[in-house]
Amino acid sequence: MRSDACKLYYVYIMASRPHGVLYVGMTSTVAHRTWQHREHVREGFTKRYWVDRLVYFRGPHGRAHGRTARAGYQTVASRVE
Repeated sequence: MRSDACKLYYVYIMASRPHGVLYVGMTSTVAHRTWQHREHVREGFTKRYWVDRLVYFRGPHGRAHGRTARAGYQTVASRVE
């Protein structure tokens, strides 16, 4: 099993509906995290705004900060423009 320092992470974007609310997140397991969003398992932003459609993911990335997070935000910005 890998330690957290060696885990691979994915940047993903979820949406509530076409032209709706967007959510950018990072996870090491895209399938499990998508299931959590779809089933509204966790309290928070995505449950409140019904953000449950996976629209994009990119990865894997080696570290879970810095460049990885910026890549996700750049993708959202290009989608909005």
